Amino acid sequence: MNHYKTLGLHPRATPDEIRRAYRILARRYHPDVNPENASKNKFQQIAQAYAILSDPDKRREYDKQIKPNEQQRPRPKRPSRPTPKKPNLLDGLKSLFVKTAQSIPTPTHKVSVIEVSISIEEAIKGGVKTVDFVEPEATRRISVTIPKGARDGEIVRLSSRSAREEIICVLRHMPHPVLSLERRGIIVKLPVTLNEAVAGAKITVPTLDDPITLSIPPLCQSGTELRVKGKGIETSRGRGDLFYQVLIQLPEEVSLGVQSAIESLSYNLKRSLPNPLV
Repeated sequence: MNHYKTLGLHPRATPDEIRRAYRILARRYHPDVNPENASKNKFQQIAQAYAILSDPDKRREYDKQIKPNEQQRPRPKRPSRPTPKKPNLLDGLKSLFVKTAQSIPTPTHKVSVIEVSISIEEAIKGGVKTVDFVEPEATRRISVTIPKGARDGEIVRLSSRSAREEIICVLRHMPHPVLSLERRGIIVKLPVTLNEAVAGAKITVPTLDDPITLSIPPLCQSGTELRVKGKGIETSRGRGDLFYQVLIQLPEEVSLGVQSAIESLSYNLKRSLPNPLV
């Protein structure tokens, strides 16, 4: 079985291309989506191919195994007279041992793929999470180490040499009303009042450490992100950043006086634009 063909990839595919192809095929042939036996077998082949090609060391060894096969393609013959080679005892024994080793069946390597749901807090802080691994034979409890700053879709591998088994855990973020974690850092939704957005304000906001005072600039648009450097997740490359996403929050009810003032403000803002709407 050619693992590259299983994932529909070229042997020179990049790690991102391998990861993207696996995600598409794994969702298509997942047993929960396609309960047929053929889909289950296809899913196991996809998981095994990804387990080898996504690991640099395993992929390097695999490429060494398939490279001789590619070199066996017929080449144009050169008009040269071959030199007769005398039979050699060592060459004969070497050929015999190679054929014998190839005829010995290799032990099967079981690969399973599961999705592990984690909260944003668990993704930010990291730690160990115990989950139930459901198999046709039984249900096992396994411990998954969540790396600090784990992103959605990140892979964690669990392996057992004695059982020749590998479990690929795909980490999935659970939705959070305020927090999200992206490659650039932690995103925090920050509700502000209309007055704070228009006039500007200083607001005390929480961080991973102590609260800080954040300045809201005047005429701040909803959706604006305010970056705070060095207050994010601690990594081997240094401390990451925090991003506060401003969301203008309007009151549920307003008095007639406030409504009149808002209408007057809206009218004056429209007249101040380069091309007035009214």
